[in-house]
Amino acid sequence: MLDAANQEVKNIFHEVAQATPRFLRDVESVNQQAILLKDHMDCVENDFRKMHIDDSGVVKELEELDRQRTRVKRAADALREANRWSTLVNSRQDLMEGEGNVEQLYQLILDMEQSLAYMEHMPDYEARKALLSSTKDRLEALIAPRVMELLDALPHASDAQATSSLLHLFSIFNAIGRSAVGVRYYVTWLANHIVESWEKTRGLAVSQSGHSLQQSFDATTDRILAFYRETFAFLRNQLSLQLFEGESCAPLLNGLINSLERITPSLTDSVFSSADPDTNLRRCGELLQATEEMTGRLCALLCPTGAPSELCVAVVRQLCRPLSAISEFFRLHAQYLLTEALEGLKKPFTDDQALLKDLNVFSDRVFTVLHSLLQLAVSQTRGIALSSLLEVAQELVVAFSSELTSAFEKTVVYVVREDVASGYSQASGLSSVLLLVAATGCTMLKMKKFVEEFDAALESVFAPSNLTHAGGACNNSECPFSTPRLVAHIGEAQPSTHWGTLYPLMPASDWLKPPTSQTTPAPSVLLVNRLLSVCKAAVDMATRVAMAPVHDLLAKVPKLRVWPSYPASGEARLPDLAYLPQEYITQLGQYIFNLPEQLLPFMDPGEGSADQSDGLVGCLRCSDFNVDVDHGQVKSPTERTRLTSLSSPLPPTSPPVVSRKAENSAMITAWLDWLLSGQVSEAFVKAIFEIPSPIPTNGKPIPGLTEHGAKQLATDLGW
Repeated sequence: MLDAANQEVKNIFHEVAQATPRFLRDVESVNQQAILLKDHMDCVENDFRKMHIDDSGVVKELEELDRQRTRVKRAADALREANRWSTLVNSRQDLMEGEGNVEQLYQLILDMEQSLAYMEHMPDYEARKALLSSTKDRLEALIAPRVMELLDALPHASDAQATSSLLHLFSIFNAIGRSAVGVRYYVTWLANHIVESWEKTRGLAVSQSGHSLQQSFDATTDRILAFYRETFAFLRNQLSLQLFEGESCAPLLNGLINSLERITPSLTDSVFSSADPDTNLRRCGELLQATEEMTGRLCALLCPTGAPSELCVAVVRQLCRPLSAISEFFRLHAQYLLTEALEGLKKPFTDDQALLKDLNVFSDRVFTVLHSLLQLAVSQTRGIALSSLLEVAQELVVAFSSELTSAFEKTVVYVVREDVASGYSQASGLSSVLLLVAATGCTMLKMKKFVEEFDAALESVFAPSNLTHAGGACNNSECPFSTPRLVAHIGEAQPSTHWGTLYPLMPASDWLKPPTSQTTPAPSVLLVNRLLSVCKAAVDMATRVAMAPVHDLLAKVPKLRVWPSYPASGEARLPDLAYLPQEYITQLGQYIFNLPEQLLPFMDPGEGSADQSDGLVGCLRCSDFNVDVDHGQVKSPTERTRLTSLSSPLPPTSPPVVSRKAENSAMITAWLDWLLSGQVSEAFVKAIFEIPSPIPTNGKPIPGLTEHGAKQLATDLGW
């Protein structure tokens, strides 16, 4: 074992000894190769440095060679395409002279466009381009009849071949750069088809069964509803065909807009052909429902497709155009009802009692009508006609003010004449006039309540939360087909004066057209303020009637013979006990004493006369303010304020009964105090100042107040 190992070691050393010379020779060879490589790298470095020194000239030469190569290539391409163009022109001549094959002509145009791309710098480029354009015109002339034929068959085709052929023809239009032409043909056909569908509905049953599509609609509006539904089904079918990749909605909407522009006059005439405003107004409401249904369906169809919003807005505007007269029809309807209610006040004046009866009847009738009209404007017109209602109410108040003010003047003359005939015994004239004032005040309070309801309806009906749930199909206010936008566009179509009232209530957006004129202040404020002026006229009437006996009795005071006289005894004056109040002062005192009695029924009213008390106090409040009825301003009184606790011309509508009774009593007492302490005292002082004074004139004394007369005057004043 050990011998074997020793032998193995010997063998290994022997092999190493033999390999060592060969290994040394290999190392020497590697060293020599390294030296050769170093010399070669030095040569390469020297060559590179020489190349770097001369590279600018080489680069320029290379660029020039490249330009020459490109020029030669272009020339070769141009020569090749010129030869090809000649061949294409010859083929074109054959195709143009024959009946023409669409596919061959289409391929020819593609080849001509490809060849023309290499001839841009040739002298006759424009002529060649014009030749290509005329070839496209020829292809268009060949395609157009086929396109219209396929489009006409499209609504009735049951297979996909017609659709496929139509898509191919539209793709040809697109490939030759005339996609707009294909769209134009489609839009024209679509609009014509919708218009023809509308014309076909004339004289036909609204449904196959002969029954109304909407139970509450009449035949005219039901026809429109059927047309809208048929049009929607047609549009949905067209959209599903996807005739224009990625742009199917735009041609569809443009065609719909075009057709609606042409249909609207005929549609409007058919709906509003009746001479009865009530029928037209009812149809307006039905048409509004049909329009809401149509916009809701269009929303569900078009919004998921990303249809252009500006075209959607244009569609909604066109659908709203037939509703542009809704406010006018409502105005005529309201005007008729309210004018009829006003006729009762236009009777010839007979007496104050008849006027009071007519005023009460008018008040009850007119506010019943106003409340029903308010509900009708909200429910049937979505609030659009509220501005018309306000306009008619203002006209009513103006006419009412004129009639009532004129009647007040006649009442003063009549009542004063009756009081004179009775000798002002019981101030009965004032009693009847106060009932008129109270009735006027009740009318004003009813109007105030109506205005509050009107403003609340105006604010609530156009609130975003109510608009989005008012019968519309879309709750997204940004959607062009949503109810807020539909209502806004209907309002936008109304006359400028009505739109000016509605515009501030609409959602702020740049897609709405602002009115040409703004209405300021709030029109409902003007409505109340006009009635405030009537109330003031009523109180002035009561004041004139109350003061008529005073002025009549005091008119003779300056002329009494007692003032410049002397006692028969020749003394300057009689003893104090000899002076008694004169007849004028006792009559005046008796009249003043009876005045509070006329006001007691209003200060302590029973169950049936509480409204009269409120009405009288309402008028008294209003008479303390100067009202600018044209600008809606209520100014502070310039004269002495009668009702010192007054802070507003209009009291709360329903204050607590106990406090209201006490407040009414205080108001009436304050007015009576103003009448007696103010007006009567002022008239009496004025009469006294008119008594002649014994002041010498030109050195000569004139008859005037003597000491005897002064004593008599003091006695009268003391009484």
